[in-house]
Amino acid sequence: MNTKDHSTTLSCQRFTTPAQATARSTIRSGAVDGSGVVDLLSADSPNAPRHTTLTASDQAVTYQLTSERPAGGWTNAALPKLWQVPLAGGAPQRLSCDRGGQYSPAADQGTRVVWLDATPGRADLVVRERPAGDC
Repeated sequence: MNTKDHSTTLSCQRFTTPAQATARSTIRSGAVDGSGVVDLLSADSPNAPRHTTLTASDQAVTYQLTSERPAGGWTNAALPKLWQVPLAGGAPQRLSCDRGGQYSPAADQGTRVVWLDATPGRADLVVRERPAGDC
């Protein structure tokens, strides 16, 4: 988000009814006046977030992809993972390939993000300059 001139706004809209508890959210970008709205990530994407935790810089939106509690118990695949999509559009990419949960993302400049990582069994503060890519 461009905080200097407030020319960009982000929204995350969840299109659900009470019967759609597992529905996903669309991430959109556009001007503050409502013009130029584009979907950065459609709700029908398998990488669209269910519960919305997002942060944005002038170049990218970072969001947490969280699974519903699995019936068989928690596994690495079910823990929260961070993803990033460019404001200009494009495919979302994983921010980290570490095992364990990734929490509380905070955008910095460009594609840099800070978050709490629970991979080692404790909370570590992690800084990454750009997405990790394919995991």
